[in-house]
Amino acid sequence: MTGYTTPIHEQPLKIRQAILQSWRVSYLSPLNALYKSLNQAGKNLWIKTSPTFRQATGFPTLPQEYKRATPHPYDFEQFEAGEQPEIIETDVIIVGSGCGGAVCAKNLAEAGHKVLVVEKGYYYSPDLLPMDEGKAMERLFDNGAVTMTDDGSMTVYQLLPHKLNSGN
Repeated sequence: MTGYTTPIHEQPLKIRQAILQSWRVSYLSPLNALYKSLNQAGKNLWIKTSPTFRQATGFPTLPQEYKRATPHPYDFEQFEAGEQPEIIETDVIIVGSGCGGAVCAKNLAEAGHKVLVVEKGYYYSPDLLPMDEGKAMERLFDNGAVTMTDDGSMTVYQLLPHKLNSGN
């Protein structure tokens, strides 16, 4: 993949850079995708670990105007593993409590329907929010916010909004 018999991590910096640049313009899509993945991972890591990034950009660690809200009342259902399936009577099942799912659930419930929202993640109460970026990336974003498209051309930052309950 590198054109050298010496492993890439043992190559001088100049050669490693040339190898990566050749992957960037490669006609072989796996090498191009590998370059994009490494490039995106490097940028993501630099932003999260740089001691000067926040100072240089003025980007705050936590939102300055954040006000904790009272969460909306709802019930969690936890089911034990068993031999028989659980039976739940409901009018509507919504998969995912993201922007669309949450609005649909609210509107349908207000219209008098029994609504069940199914989610895959954890719940963080408003008293745990806001949290710093490191914790938030790990806990609030699917796959730690490093999900990429199959061809490596784009990183998908998929917020898991069911974990974020600001009461709005």
